[in-house]
Amino acid sequence: MKTILVATDFSQAANNAVNYAAHLAESMQAKLLLFHAYNVPVIISEVPVMMPNLEEVEKDSLKRLKHLQSKLMASFNKAIEIDFYCTCGFAIDEIKNYTEKNGVDFIVLGMQGAGALSEKLIGSVTSTLINETKIPVICMNHKDHFKSYKKIVFACDLGEFKNTQIFEPIKKFIQLFNAKLFILNVFNKNHSEPTITEAVAGFRLDQILADVNHQLCYVENNDVVEGINEFVKEHDIDLLIMMPRHHSFLNKLFNEPHTKKMAFHSLVPLMTIHE
Repeated sequence: MKTILVATDFSQAANNAVNYAAHLAESMQAKLLLFHAYNVPVIISEVPVMMPNLEEVEKDSLKRLKHLQSKLMASFNKAIEIDFYCTCGFAIDEIKNYTEKNGVDFIVLGMQGAGALSEKLIGSVTSTLINETKIPVICMNHKDHFKSYKKIVFACDLGEFKNTQIFEPIKKFIQLFNAKLFILNVFNKNHSEPTITEAVAGFRLDQILADVNHQLCYVENNDVVEGINEFVKEHDIDLLIMMPRHHSFLNKLFNEPHTKKMAFHSLVPLMTIHE
């Protein structure tokens, strides 16, 4: 059985991610793990401040996780297996440590999407996990609600894929939801047509994905994020898949402030995968 880890801080955005992850777990017949990492904030002040006791923080966190578990089990009529885990530490480190040791298949994260400060704080957690974990990460904003994936777009450069095995999870995902896959290449307006290398790569992708319903598409736009979102809107896409480490424009996208732009301003949930 696959395991989906959803990180929560009990905020509205996190609650939406939990609900999304629960529906996804139901569709995939997967186990759902509610994950919460807590820490005591460091407060610098001339005025004496009463700091919370770690044991009290842990007790309160476990109580809230238990309540969330019970609420979900009632909502889904015990159709999915739900567990929870609580630990003291920073979210990024604790999520990475847990997933590496416990065979997690997907990580689900909610995005606040409400202002520059939220983007800097929450976006840093998401972008760090996207870059540093090999486990697929699915993130969505507080307005996204789960619906069965019928149209999925994989945005990528048409370069050489050294490890074609990375397409196996995508193909299983497509087959599970009986979806159509669009392979999207966003190219610069000065680059009017695919190069020979890109054409060969496109042909190679056709061969690799021969056993799933797919279509190769091109979009002309100097702004990658804008080009992707225009395609998503025009084709009523349900899920966007990207591979941040492999391709040139994604390397740039996920190592500059555009990381947060894509994660926060994608019109649909975003899933990242790695070779």
